[in-house]
Amino acid sequence: GNGDQLINLDALMGKAKVLEGKRQWQQALECLNKVIVMHPFYLPALIEKAKTLIMTVDWDQALESAARIQQHEPNNIEALRLNVLFLLSRESKCDAAAEKLQELVQAIHQLEPKNHELVLSCAQLFSRLAGRHKAILNITSSMVKRASDACPEQAKYLTELGDQQM
Repeated sequence: GNGDQLINLDALMGKAKVLEGKRQWQQALECLNKVIVMHPFYLPALIEKAKTLIMTVDWDQALESAARIQQHEPNNIEALRLNVLFLLSRESKCDAAAEKLQELVQAIHQLEPKNHELVLSCAQLFSRLAGRHKAILNITSSMVKRASDACPEQAKYLTELGDQQM
């Protein structure tokens, strides 16, 4: 029945995570594909698949998964992160990446307004990949500044802000 499918869903998602932990990407993808066949609109499986595909350096399929996620949830943070990562690391399209990064910032403010760790991890990743691209560094600096203003007692935000200003 339906309960069995939900147990199977949890079991397959758990198995995929264990396989990812063991760096067994293909087997993890097989589990995730089974979940997606059974539950085509279950976004956590699509998100996990996109991340796993990046680990196998299959950018085309990863982007395809991100596009599927965004059909159902245009502001999906993980899909937007994947797109910015792709544009910066694989395509070196900094202007397009800056636009997507702005979309990501808006999605984070809308969906995760108090998740300052997420803001910090995104800002750190994308500032490091940006080279010296002004538009991206302006966005990442404003991300960290906002987190720092929200949590003035946290030195890590000020430290990151200083790193980005150098």
